Amino acid sequence: MSRIWAIQRWRDTSIHTKLILVMGIVAAVALLLSSTAIGIGEWHREQQKSREELIELASVIAWNSAAALAFNDREAAISTLGSLSIRSEIEAAFLILPKSGVFAAFNPGGIDTERVHDSLARHETNQEDDVEIPDPQDVLPGARPHNYWHFSVPVVLHENSIGELHIIYRPSRIIDHMSEYLASLATVAAITFLVVILLASWLQKLFSAPLQNLLETIREISHKRDFGIRIVAAGNDEFGKLTHSFNRMIDEIQQRETELEGHRKHLAQEVERRTQELT
Repeated sequence: MSRIWAIQRWRDTSIHTKLILVMGIVAAVALLLSSTAIGIGEWHREQQKSREELIELASVIAWNSAAALAFNDREAAISTLGSLSIRSEIEAAFLILPKSGVFAAFNPGGIDTERVHDSLARHETNQEDDVEIPDPQDVLPGARPHNYWHFSVPVVLHENSIGELHIIYRPSRIIDHMSEYLASLATVAAITFLVVILLASWLQKLFSAPLQNLLETIREISHKRDFGIRIVAAGNDEFGKLTHSFNRMIDEIQQRETELEGHRKHLAQEVERRTQELT
């Protein structure tokens, strides 16, 4: 029933309103698709940019930490990791030795280092070569999947890997940037949509005005019974052809009305003449 009511309501809606609705819907869909594509593209660009910046920063920290690992200077390693504090999004960083586990840590995010040691012990027991930090959502308070990045770079000395630098990063800067970007994008889209609606309201007159003129002429002819009224065609498009066809139809009706009027007058005269003859 609701579908039938909606179809009937649409059929009863004026051409003026239908044109504006159709243009508005098309504009809204186009803006939604384009905004989504732009937003996704911006998200991937920001992710790539942040990853490249972090890998570059991590490579510098790993290079500066090589001497501290080689000389077993834990304080120097901790001091080097402390320089990561310039990036508030970094939740934790660990310098890890292959056999000894966590050598130094920068841990403002409160990662459970015992979980890190347990993970390293499991890998050592299983004789695995790779070192793994537990997933951030398992060891960080309130962490959610995909809210943290975890990556590592090797610490190299004389072309030999002597350890690894692991960094856990919270991409809050990307989220803040995307929030501002999407807010600006939504504002631009909303303004564009309003402009489109205003233009649609004006442009629809190009289509609805000839039809409205035709309807008003039909009403006037019907009310006054004046078949001498004509519509002036504004062009030779479909509306112009419709106007010419309507005028030709009115010409034929007027001609028939004239002939009928002539027959009525002739009949009246004939009746009057016969009546006079009979009297």
